[in-house]
Amino acid sequence: MSKPEAILWTRLSRRQLGFAFRRQRPIGPYIVDFYCHELLLIVEVDGWCHKDRGAHDRQRDCWLRSNDFTIVRLPARDVLADLDREVARISQVCKHLEAKSVPPTPPGSPDSAA
Repeated sequence: MSKPEAILWTRLSRRQLGFAFRRQRPIGPYIVDFYCHELLLIVEVDGWCHKDRGAHDRQRDCWLRSNDFTIVRLPARDVLADLDREVARISQVCKHLEAKSVPPTPPGSPDSAA
């Protein structure tokens, strides 16, 4: 792992955001930096090596999104400059995806308010 990835991992590991993340996970033909299976969420830290890989990254993202994954890309410099802000960004995406995945309670069921 790069230094920004290692620093971010200290905040994603051990379910600190309420979800289990894995690092360096193979998905299809790709290996992603961080992955939350429960939310189908991928977090990528883009360092200097991504500067010349725009076309490859777009193709990769297209394949991942077509397979129902959500991708959050964080510039490595932003992770190093303001880790709390980037973790908050990931947490916000997690909450959004979790809310989308909870089916509504049908009216008239024992769990509904009506």
